[in-house]
Amino acid sequence: MNSFDKTLKSYFGVVAKSQSYLNLVFLTLSFPLGIFYFVFLVTGISLGMALSIIVIGLAILAAVLLITWGMAAFERSLTISLLHVNIPPMSKPAEAPAGSLDRIKAYLTNPVTWKGLVYLLCRFPLGILNFTAVVTIIAILVALIATPFAYRFATYDLGFMQITSLSDALLLCIAGLLLAPAGLHALNFLTRLQAEFARIMLGITHARVDQQPNIA
Repeated sequence: MNSFDKTLKSYFGVVAKSQSYLNLVFLTLSFPLGIFYFVFLVTGISLGMALSIIVIGLAILAAVLLITWGMAAFERSLTISLLHVNIPPMSKPAEAPAGSLDRIKAYLTNPVTWKGLVYLLCRFPLGILNFTAVVTIIAILVALIATPFAYRFATYDLGFMQITSLSDALLLCIAGLLLAPAGLHALNFLTRLQAEFARIMLGITHARVDQQPNIA
């Protein structure tokens, strides 16, 4: 198989890979999850800071941090499950403090506690980006592929030409089919960047990782 055949296989093969569609699920889920994380964290931190002069404010902040750890752990599991990325553990197994104060100290001094908080906050703008990218690419591809069925009922004005005949509609449909793998490749690339971001933010960065991200 020559290089051209390999390129074609790689280009069109992305359509048949299940990972491409798992990536779509990951990108789509990031929007509602990002909104939830952002609203919860901003509300919780703002309320805790406002009431920090009394004990209940400190309790709220502590609860927010604890829940944040759980949400970061959920994001880590979700990323591993959908993207098959080997993310380092969130804490060292050897570190198991016995006393409550030791546990609190270990939690607060663990970089993943604060990196996880930043990651969850970043999920909101990333979710908007992901949702926009997925909807835009899919909408364009569907509009192109559906041209033979829709050109009689909708106006297809490309600027340089207007689709008014079946032959033109079929050409546009073929163009959509040829561009579909490119759309999936673009979304896979976006997912690959965010998988690496999750690997850095949701695990101990100096821990050994035996497997690199394997995303189509």
